[in-house]
Formats: sequence, C-alpha cells, structure tokens
Amino acid sequence: MVHTVDDYLHTLHGPAREWVGEYVRFMRENHPDVTEGIIYQIPTYKTRSSCLAFSAARDHFIFHCVSGPWLHHLKNQLPSARCGKDALKIPYGCEEAKPLLYEACNGILAAREPTRIRKAI
Repeated sequence: MVHTVDDYLHTLHGPAREWVGEYVRFMRENHPDVTEGIIYQIPTYKTRSSCLAFSAARDHFIFHCVSGPWLHHLKNQLPSARCGKDALKIPYGCEEAKPLLYEACNGILAAREPTRIRKAI
C-alpha cells in the first residue's frame, strides 16, 4: 500500500514513472501551496474548490479532474486520448499532450476562489 506520492512513484517503471514523475515535479514546483496526498491510491492535489490527480496504466497516463470543460477541451486537442469519467487517458508516446496538461493544471487551479463568508450587517 502506498502512503505518499513518493511511495507511488517508486512502484512505477519506464514511461509510467517518467510521466507521473514529471507532473508531480510540475505541481511541487509551480503549485507548492496545493495539498499533495494519496487518495484512492493515486497522487492527488487538492484545494478547497478543485482536485487533480495523476495515475499510470500499462500503456497510458491518466489525468483525473472534475472539470468537464477542461476535459472536453483536452479531448478536442488530443485525438489519440480517450475520455473516461472525470479522466483523460493519454498514450505515453503523445508528447504533444504535455504542454496542454500543464496549461490545464494551471487553468483549473487558477479558477479556484477562496471561500469568503460575508457577515450581514
């Protein structure tokens, strides 16, 4: 059982480790304020209003998010990718996906708004 994102990375090999490791590094370097953890045994990045996760299968990388518009946009840009429920499955050889996934991570996390409670006067 994995308890940390680094534990998860150590279970991977080859392109799976390369792809997931790249996005873990991206998140750590570009979004250090986002909470990193393991949920459903995969690396997950959560804020109060958004959630991203990355996982690996034998022949594809999986980008998990609950943003339908971003998944639709990515699918339109990446014809070799397959959509699942709240996920996009990208073949490991699809290098053109990488900058689009960085953009999606940034866009999804930029859309988060802190919850503000205004007191009625």
